[in-house]
Amino acid sequence: MDLSRLGPGHRSDLEIAWRSGATINDRGDYLILATPDAPTYHWGNVIYVTGGDVNDAERWKAVFERSFPHATWISIGLPEAPDPAPYEAAGMEVSAEDELTSSELTGDPGAHPDYEFRPLRQADWEGWIDMQVAGSSEEDRAGESRDDYATFLADKAALNRRLIEAGDLQYFGAFADSGIAASLGIARLGELARYQSVFTAPEHRRRGLASHLLHVAAAWAGQRGASTFVIVAEADSDAGRIYRRSGFTLASHQHIAELA
Repeated sequence: MDLSRLGPGHRSDLEIAWRSGATINDRGDYLILATPDAPTYHWGNVIYVTGGDVNDAERWKAVFERSFPHATWISIGLPEAPDPAPYEAAGMEVSAEDELTSSELTGDPGAHPDYEFRPLRQADWEGWIDMQVAGSSEEDRAGESRDDYATFLADKAALNRRLIEAGDLQYFGAFADSGIAASLGIARLGELARYQSVFTAPEHRRRGLASHLLHVAAAWAGQRGASTFVIVAEADSDAGRIYRRSGFTLASHQHIAELA
């Protein structure tokens, strides 16, 4: 399986998915990633282009539709920036996110006496789902209803717990008297650690909770042998600026194509 054209974000996505029970079918110049336990997870049921013509939008769209005939979405991971015109003509749009890496987090996350920072427990996952559904935008939900999004998150929580039990993942939360206020996950992949699903409830934002959780999670992964940390963020986003202040720098770009 040749992953040399994929950046650290896509490569770690594939490894995390495989560890959580997904299947990866190598078709030479593309991979089919399928997650039977989360059939509505857009980026758990996806094709990754690893060779061939990155601009052949019609081919990659047909490959996805043949691979996932019941999908109401299209998710295609691309190894480099394509010409957007063929994708627009095929009813898709392309975008890029920053793949950021760090060997050591910097900055002082500050004290937060009003919050408790700890790993999520079994009883916390329902609150984790409720927090994300309540604070989600239509863009977060990729056009899905809140009920459908809750179903997806419940499937994702089950996959997360499987990885946690195997020792490959940990989720941390910031807890206030009202319950969970922010969370993130970190997957341990040998010397590499990949952050997952950073989210803060709207009423708790701009209090430095995400920055604090980044450091808490890095300490956990570092104690288990991780020396390189990877996180993905939208270019020029507030989240990306928070990550850069914590010591992350741009390693590469992650390119995707989706339904417009």
